[in-house]
Amino acid sequence: ASVLTILSHDLYDSTQTISMDGVGIASLVTTSEDSINFGNVRRDSTKAVELNVSNTGSDTLHVEFISVGTAVFEVNLATMTLAPGDMSPLVISFIPDSEGVFNDTLTINSDAFGNPVHLVPLYGIGVIPTIQLTETSLDFGNIRRDSLLTLTFDIENTGSDLLIVSEISVTGEAFDITHASAELAPSEVQEVSVTFMPTDSVSYQETITIVHDDPDQGDIAVVLAGQGVRPEVILSILELDFGQVLLNQDSLTTITVTNNGNDALTIDSIYTTDA
Repeated sequence: ASVLTILSHDLYDSTQTISMDGVGIASLVTTSEDSINFGNVRRDSTKAVELNVSNTGSDTLHVEFISVGTAVFEVNLATMTLAPGDMSPLVISFIPDSEGVFNDTLTINSDAFGNPVHLVPLYGIGVIPTIQLTETSLDFGNIRRDSLLTLTFDIENTGSDLLIVSEISVTGEAFDITHASAELAPSEVQEVSVTFMPTDSVSYQETITIVHDDPDQGDIAVVLAGQGVRPEVILSILELDFGQVLLNQDSLTTITVTNNGNDALTIDSIYTTDA
């Protein structure tokens, strides 16, 4: 409290006093966070964070303008009015449109005492998975029927977010694969083994289909090719009858051996047995 004193030349009462009382009031703006880090957010996806704006002062707070500087950040309110002690939530959204680091500032313009421009830094990273294969076709060449050959290819995540390979499938029954799905962190590699075991001496062509969540690529096909082969021996004569042969004389008969298959025929030995 204060006293206002008035001095005058009044002969009867030269001093007059007036008691004065008053309370100073002001609005003050505070936020629940000094900065907001959205972390990693998938490109073209949205992550929203709530920020509480409070009036911790003793007078009504008039927020005249709330803004962000770039298109990848959004705020749901442009103005607000808060009585002393009141709080109102703001929703700030991060929608990265590319891979990379994004920085911005949330600006709150108000009539707050001592802090008419309140700034909240915003930070976020746009991420995507990127799938890359070392091979998109595998040629097994000629494989003997009922034998097998295994070849491999790699699936790599060269992006910045988790890559989910939800399905790895193969058509036909002559080819077999070791993995049906995979989850790959950035820079992680998954080796896939493919085994070819032909059951007939024919040509095989099948396809591996890889289903994944790389947003820039559709399903990926790996073309498989192989030839089942086998030799097939054909004899021109299945029974030899030499008839009557004079003692100590020779009788010659020719047998033609033909490989009627599509693989090399190896004859390990030729011998006779007595009946």
